[in-house]
Amino acid sequence: MKIPLRFENGRILLKAIFYAEHYHSPVGIIDFIVDTGSDMTTLSFREVLNYKLPFNSLDFKSHSKIGGQVFEEKSVKQVRLSIQDYEGELQRFYLEEFYASVPTKIKNQNAVEEAKQIPSIIGMDFLREQKLALYCDPGRDLAYLEK
Repeated sequence: MKIPLRFENGRILLKAIFYAEHYHSPVGIIDFIVDTGSDMTTLSFREVLNYKLPFNSLDFKSHSKIGGQVFEEKSVKQVRLSIQDYEGELQRFYLEEFYASVPTKIKNQNAVEEAKQIPSIIGMDFLREQKLALYCDPGRDLAYLEK
């Protein structure tokens, strides 16, 4: 099974359908950045707001610093990602726990807008857990995940 990725602005992106079953969130499409330098897969604050996740009541896991801002990584239970493979079939990935990046301090609307600029990330934890290999050839504009 191969899952296509795409290059955009020097980043490798994975398009996935997101659903947080435990919270009855709306279903929607998210462009995740595939980041091999990150050990944690996280949902951006923009997506936390878009999918109406109750970020104030999510369990705290750790702190992280992204883009000069400090975020709390909070646990989102029972997440489903559906990703279309090269054959057009949806591959479903069920995760008992996923992380959401929530800024520690929201002083004003400008701070909210800045926090919303940080993207959602597929990290090495997801690739390892799902046993996915990353193939990337920027010279040929080709990237995909393979199981």
